[in-house]
Amino acid sequence: MKIEIYNLLGQIVVTLVDMELEAGFHRVTWEAGTAGGVYVCRLEATATNDPEKRFVAARKMILVR
Repeated sequence: MKIEIYNLLGQIVVTLVDMELEAGFHRVTWEAGTAGGVYVCRLEATATNDPEKRFVAARKMILVR
């Protein structure tokens, strides 16, 4: 699984997770040391038994300081 935060210029701000995790619920905290604004969180997961099966989702986030 990989979770990355991008700014609106498409630059990676931080990679929160980049490792294989067991199935189930997980919690990740972003200790944002960046300026407030609009960011995009991108999640990518690949099935361990079939690398052809992938899930990718991106969500817009607003960081308020």
